[in-house]
Amino acid sequence: TVRAMSAAESRRLRVSRAVVVDQVERGSLAALAGIRPGMVILEANRKALAGPEDFAAALNEADGSLALRLLENGASRYITLTWK
Repeated sequence: TVRAMSAAESRRLRVSRAVVVDQVERGSLAALAGIRPGMVILEANRKALAGPEDFAAALNEADGSLALRLLENGASRYITLTWK
């Protein structure tokens, strides 16, 4: 699950549009991809995320894969989750 970024987190990270990973189910595709609580997701399928609703919409629109742009240690990186 993801949650909205707090104002304090937004200021600290200098990011205005993103969501924060709140929980990751053990053994899930996200867990296997190395996603863990506290990670920041900037984009899903190249769309900026203003809140959890945007992430849910991207997930619902995904057709077997989801490209995520993550923020870690001040740098961003992309990963793609693929399922079928």
